Formats: sequence, C-alpha cells, structure tokens
Amino acid sequence: PRIYGDSAKASAERDNVALCSMDDEVLYGKQLYVLTFSEAVKRGLLVDYKVIVLSVDEAHVSRRLQNLLKDENNQLKVDDAAKIVGCWKALSKQGLDQDLADDHHAMQRAVAFCQVIEMQKGAKTHKVSSKNIANMFQAVVEEYQKTSAPDVATTQLHCEAAHVDGGMNASQKRRNSTGSRQQ
Repeated sequence: PRIYGDSAKASAERDNVALCSMDDEVLYGKQLYVLTFSEAVKRGLLVDYKVIVLSVDEAHVSRRLQNLLKDENNQLKVDDAAKIVGCWKALSKQGLDQDLADDHHAMQRAVAFCQVIEMQKGAKTHKVSSKNIANMFQAVVEEYQKTSAPDVATTQLHCEAAHVDGGMNASQKRRNSTGSRQQ
C-alpha cells in the first residue's frame, strides 16, 4: 500500500524495517491535491470493469486436451490449461448468460498474472510461466474448441496473448499489451 496503517507502522518500527508511507511529509512533502473515488466517478475519469469468477473442472479439461497435454514438448500442466480455458471462457462470456444478461459481447481485453516469467527447469514445484502461457494460449483454446459443439458461437473467439514484464522498455510493453489490433 502507498499509505500504511498504524499496525503496519508499529510492526515496521518493532522489526526495525524502513517504511516509506506516502503520508510521511518528511519524505514526500505536503499533499498537493486529492481526488477522491467519488469525485473521479462524477467526472467520468474511471472506466467500468467487471470481475468474473468462474470455476473450471480440471478433469473435464484434461479429457478434452489429452493430446496436447501428453506432448513431451508441451510444458503445461492440467491446471495451467484449465486456467487458460477459464480465461478464454470468461473473455467469450461462455456460460455467463444469466450473470451478464445485459452484455453479450466478448471482452476486448484482459490481464492475467503468472508466478514466474520463465519456466524454471529442475524446480521442486511447478510454477506458471507467463511466457509459456502466452505462447500456448491459442493452442490450448484451439484444442479445446475441437471438442466443442459446432453451434456454439463463442467458440470462434480468437485470443492474442502476449507476455509483458518489468524488464521491457515502454515501447515493448505498449506493443505487447495493446496487441496487433487497434481498438
């Protein structure tokens, strides 16, 4: 957080940890301007967003993606593939007719966070690599679509996934985060 509460400040002091809280006038100076959330809403400065929480059965995904998952060149695990399928279903709003009755159009953009940037060979535990997810996203979706009912219109949604991390310069981040299409 940018401003720490009293308990965090007390804990930091007890543990002799430097805490840089934005309400420290010695470090940051006096507050120049405050824009509250409600004021930002009134001015139209915020963008609407929706949070979709859905569950995906790993056994269902495993059955539908057996060929892809058993390929020795593939580094994805079943839970990784289930997360990709879940993202794709959320983007296409598949199975969300009741919850989003007022909005049937596919999502335009989403952001997903992974545990690591690169897959770590020899690691004791499997961690989801953002580069691997970006590289495999469409292949997982296409494999999943092969076993879908042909009349399901949302199965035609094509997604572009790209990796972005703090080691990239601003133009690389912009290029990867906006994709090849302008909206």
